[in-house]
Amino acid sequence: LVPVARYDMNDNRGRTRLNAGDYRLAAVDYEKAASINPSNPEVYNFLGEAYSKLGRKDDARANFKKAALMTIPRRK
Repeated sequence: LVPVARYDMNDNRGRTRLNAGDYRLAAVDYEKAASINPSNPEVYNFLGEAYSKLGRKDDARANFKKAALMTIPRRK
């Protein structure tokens, strides 16, 4: 699969698993999606959500922060 298709597959599967309450496998899928497309803040937000549900608060916080920093416009 090409990177975009692999990203989409992991992102879609992660969402399905997150919605089904399978947080461990959702985190695995979002970790893969983040490695394929590390510039997408949305994937870090969902990864943070999965980590939060797993009780991995420090990992969740780090990913939420990463997502937020990626969406804040930089000053010139």
